[in-house]
Formats: sequence, structure tokens, C-alpha cells
Amino acid sequence: MLCQTSHRIGIFTVIISSINGSIMKIDFRKSFREGTINNCQRNKNHELLADFLNLRLSGVYQPPPTELKYSLPPGVLGRVLANLNKIPAGYVTTYSSLGRYLSLHPRRIGYYLSKNPLPILIPCHRVVKSDLSLGGFSLGLDVKKILLESEGIKLLNNRIWRNHLIHLHEEDR
Repeated sequence: MLCQTSHRIGIFTVIISSINGSIMKIDFRKSFREGTINNCQRNKNHELLADFLNLRLSGVYQPPPTELKYSLPPGVLGRVLANLNKIPAGYVTTYSSLGRYLSLHPRRIGYYLSKNPLPILIPCHRVVKSDLSLGGFSLGLDVKKILLESEGIKLLNNRIWRNHLIHLHEEDR
């Protein structure tokens, strides 16, 4: 059964969608509407996620709650997103490095990251351009910068310091 709730978090109205208790999508909108959308009752999973997102968007780092239930999409998108959890907080990788690791063109990596249905929860913000500039982010570069800095990543002129860069290797699979 589809359950959708909305939560006011910072400048966003966040719509959390789940099926059978597993979160499938997080949608960020700039208009305000809070509450239950389709007659489902608020559930603990939605509340946990809303609390987590509220902390992250306010610049406080916290890993996702271990009891949070979510589902990744199938196919290549799911494979790309699953590998983002291998990038620890405090580090970034590049589109090209992730592309080499997954045997995909860096632009395909950017495309798949732009389709991330669970931004912030699945840390697509930890992927940057090869020149260590921020690249893109569905919630805007200001939010990407807040998320990275809250994880201890240092930036100079909107570029990541090189000591925060990691590359995924064959043995990480």
C-alpha cells in the first residue's frame, strides 16, 4: 500500500513515499504543505527519515538511522546508487572514477545520479567533477556544499581539497 506524508524541512516541503513500509522516494519541493497526503497514517519510518533530513539540511552530520527501511530501484540505477554507500562520510569520488569502477561513462554516472529517488539518504552529493569542483546536485549546489562541509570536507573556491578524494577499486566490489 502506498503511503505518502509531507514534512516541512528548512526551505523545502519533503514528500516521503513508501510502499509496504519501505521508503521508495523522497521529493523536495519549495512550496509548503505538511501532513498526510493519501489517508495513510504517519509511520515511524517516515518520521525517522524526516528527522534525519532535518539534521542534514541544517548542517549537522549524522549517518542514516540503521533501522530505516528503504528500497533502491532495479537495474543499472540501483547498481549505481548501491555503490555510493561505499564512499564514506568525509570523502568524495569523481564521476569518472565511479564510472571506471562501474564500467560506465562519467556522463552516464551523472545521468543516473540525477535520477536518485532518495537524495541525501543515498549520498550522491559525494560525487564531484574530476577538477574537484562540485558538479551538480538536484537540490542545488548550496545544499550540496552544506552536506559536504557537515561531513568535514573542506572546500577552497568551491573545490574539494584533494585529501578528501578517494577512488573505488576492484577489491571494493
